[in-house]
Amino acid sequence: MKKDPKATFAAAASLWWSVAAQWLGWRAPEFWLATPAELRGALSDPKAAAEGRGPSMETIAEMMERENNG
Repeated sequence: MKKDPKATFAAAASLWWSVAAQWLGWRAPEFWLATPAELRGALSDPKAAAEGRGPSMETIAEMMERENNG
C-alpha cells in the first residue's frame, strides 16, 4: 500500500514545528519561512556546524525520540 504524501508531510511538519517551537523558541512564521537547511543549522551542534557537518541521523532520531516522549 502506497503512503499518502500529504499525510507524511503533515506528520513531519508537525514534528519539526514542535521541535522548533520548544527548542528554538520559534513562532509559526519563523518556522514556515525557514528553509530545511536553516532548520538543520539551527538544531546543529555549533562545533559540528563550524566543521561543515550537520546532525547525524542518530542525533536526529534521538531528538525525535525525546520529542515523542515529552
